[in-house]
Amino acid sequence: MNRPYTFINVAMTADGKIDTFERKGSAISSAKDKARVDELRASVDGILVGGKLFWVKHPS
Repeated sequence: MNRPYTFINVAMTADGKIDTFERKGSAISSAKDKARVDELRASVDGILVGGKLFWVKHPS
């Protein structure tokens, strides 16, 4: 039986932060990080995202 692989991609600052206190969505990923995410997305059959991202990308 073939088992699925799971990739988890997380970007955070050196002190473990993933956003600002005000939740303004500061960019903490580099262009190289974003290119790697594009490679991961292109190599999989499905992508699991959070609800907020889903509704931002698919508003209706």
